[in-house]
Amino acid sequence: MCERKIEDVLRRAEKMYRGVEVMRDCGFPSGELAWEECYLAFRKAREARPNGGTSPEYEQLKEQACLRLAIYLATFGMYRRSSFISGLDASAHMPVVELLLEKRYDGLKEFPGSSPADSKSISDSKWNEALLALVDEMCAYYSKVKSQALLFKEFYGGFPGQLAEETLKERESIKAKRPVDADKAGVSRVLITKILMGAFGSVPAYDRYFCAGAKACGLPQTFSRRSFPKLCGFVRGGWGAVEEAAKGMKFLTAEGAELGLHYPPMRVIDKGMWCLGLEVENSEVR
Repeated sequence: MCERKIEDVLRRAEKMYRGVEVMRDCGFPSGELAWEECYLAFRKAREARPNGGTSPEYEQLKEQACLRLAIYLATFGMYRRSSFISGLDASAHMPVVELLLEKRYDGLKEFPGSSPADSKSISDSKWNEALLALVDEMCAYYSKVKSQALLFKEFYGGFPGQLAEETLKERESIKAKRPVDADKAGVSRVLITKILMGAFGSVPAYDRYFCAGAKACGLPQTFSRRSFPKLCGFVRGGWGAVEEAAKGMKFLTAEGAELGLHYPPMRVIDKGMWCLGLEVENSEVR
């Protein structure tokens, strides 16, 4: 099978977008809009962030971003019962939300090397270094959360949200029974990249169907220092068409539409690659 081109990805993204638009117009809003709500919540929080310290408005917007992140993750399949976050309250994401809103990561909301004339290797760029630093910090936090959740599962037969009622003293004793080994609690790159897509819109979610689509395009199916820049190069190679497609995909939520926003380029690629991967896997099943 010949490798798919950027046009194949964009065509499928546009088809999916039109479907979501039709559902919205019929009064049956798609769960896809949960991404828009999440993206907008982070956008508003960044705009309201004080130069120093905090403010009541900013704290409220952080809480909204945290809630919208949890809803988006749940809508996009990350709260399945087998997931370590399935039994956790949305507030468990707050440390990561605060991290995502730090000023040093503001540049990640822009697509790296969008100009076709920019031939500098993305893998060695400051943008990529900032992204990898953020990913490391996110993984470190969620590893600790996951390791604690696994202790609950081991000692009580379920994740925190699935526990039978036990005494507070017994729950607290879990920590003393075995030390938490965060290094052994690997965190899925699917979770990390879905969060990055929700907060910045510049990194696609490397889930099952996206990876199948990437494979069909001759691209790596993993997220890493070296593989992600290859995807960026693929997008940059057809930048004119990608930019045109993104401009045609306006936000469908009332707030996003009022602001005149359109989808970031990588959100377009995320949608199109996912659709391509689903199509490829379905054809293989037949």
